[in-house]
Amino acid sequence: MFTHQQHFDHFQIHTLQDTAGNLLEVVPERGAIISRFEIAGQAVFYLDRDTLNDASKNIRGGNPVLFPICGPLAGGNCQINGNTYSMKQHGFARNLPWQVVEKDIQENHASISLELKSSDITLAQYPFDFLVRLTYKITAKGLVIDQKYENLSQEKMPFYAGFHPYFVAPEKSAVELFVAANEYNDFLTGTKKAIEPVVNFEQVPEVNGAFHNVKENRDRFSNFGLGRAIEITFEPPYKHVVIWGLKDKPFICVEPWMGLNNSLNTGESVFYLESGSALETSVAFNVD
Repeated sequence: MFTHQQHFDHFQIHTLQDTAGNLLEVVPERGAIISRFEIAGQAVFYLDRDTLNDASKNIRGGNPVLFPICGPLAGGNCQINGNTYSMKQHGFARNLPWQVVEKDIQENHASISLELKSSDITLAQYPFDFLVRLTYKITAKGLVIDQKYENLSQEKMPFYAGFHPYFVAPEKSAVELFVAANEYNDFLTGTKKAIEPVVNFEQVPEVNGAFHNVKENRDRFSNFGLGRAIEITFEPPYKHVVIWGLKDKPFICVEPWMGLNNSLNTGESVFYLESGSALETSVAFNVD
C-alpha cells in the first residue's frame, strides 16, 4: 500500500512510497521538481541535495520541469507580437513555486497533482495567461507524468515543454542506448553525427546534443552500471531527445523535449495552442 507523507527540510516535501521501496519525492516550491525517484529501493534519479536546498541555485539532479521553453534562447531574448522578452534557459517553471491540488493514494499506485498559473512574474517574460497541471504517478514499474497545458489568453500561445531527468550513472562505459532517429546534432561542436557513438565518454569529457524528430515514442538505455534498463515513452508533441552528461559526474540526462534550442525565435517545433483550448500529453519512465 502506498502512503503520502509531508515534512519540512528547507522546503515542504511530499513523499509517496510503499513498503517495497518504491518512492517519489516532490518539492512544490522548487519548481514542482521530483527530487527523488526510487524503484525497489534503488535510486533512479541522481540529486545534488545542496543545490536543492539553496534556492539561489539551479538544481543539479532530480527531474526539472521545462516550460514554456526547452534550452536557451539566442541572446536570452525572443520577439513576441513585436515586443522583446527575456527568459532564462529552460524557461521559468523550474524556478517558481507550484501548488499541490490533488493526491490519490491506492494499493498499487499513488499520484500527486500540481499546478502553475500565470502571474506578474511570468507575464513579464512571456505575455500569455496559462495554467499548467502535472500529475506524477508512481507504481512498482516506474513513473508516469500526465500533463495538461491550458491557454487562458485571447490569442494563440506558443510553447514547447520538456523534462530534464538526471539518471543515476556510476559507470559511464556501460552504455547501451537506442533512440529511433536518423541523426544526432552535437551542441558542443555544431556537427551532426551517426547515432551509435553518441554517448561515448572515452574521448570527451562532456556529451551534449539532441536526437531530432524521433520516429518512435520510446527510447531505451541501460542505467550505466546498475544492471537494469530505463525505457522512456512519450506522446506527441514530444519528438526530440536531448542527451547531456559529464564524464566525472555520476549522472546522465536523457531528456524528452517538444521543441529545440531557440525554437521560440526560429519557429521550429513550436506548439501553438489556440485560445481557450488545452493540450494533454504524457511522458513515462519505466524501469526493468
